[in-house]
Amino acid sequence: VSTQSTWAYTVREARHDDIESIVSITNEAFLADAFFKKPQYTSRITQEEAKKYIDDPNESFLLIVSTETQEVMGSVHVYYEPDKKLGHFGMVSVPNRFGKRGLGKLLVESAEQWCKSKNNGPVRMEVPVINERKDLFPWYFKQGYVDSGLVVPFEAPEILNDQYQIQLVVITKNIE
Repeated sequence: VSTQSTWAYTVREARHDDIESIVSITNEAFLADAFFKKPQYTSRITQEEAKKYIDDPNESFLLIVSTETQEVMGSVHVYYEPDKKLGHFGMVSVPNRFGKRGLGKLLVESAEQWCKSKNNGPVRMEVPVINERKDLFPWYFKQGYVDSGLVVPFEAPEILNDQYQIQLVVITKNIE
């Protein structure tokens, strides 16, 4: 006999009382990037940074929250550049215990829709992906993203170890 559990959840914008959960699950998820960083730089985000993003009208975190327990099951940082009509997201984070349930895909779709609503219509998404995270590219391509051909320097080279040449590959998608 197989049992299938159902998950009741909602997607919403983060509030200040979510900051601790955002920092915790984001830093847990980004331990996957530790292989190319110096040991003292394994954290991805601080509480101060999360608060700054939540307070900015063109940035936020979107959360998947259990309707039963109110536990944060996933988060994504999202931001919109009105002057360029560009949407961006990053720090897609789903704790391992909630993995393989489509929550990452839901976070990406929610980020796209958030940016589209900020633009009041179609928007172009640009997302930088670490070149050495080869496991991520097929997943994003499955979501409709394509390699733009643009490669940019990593924004904080001081945190990198010397074993890898880390760059950001920009992937894009037009959201109609």
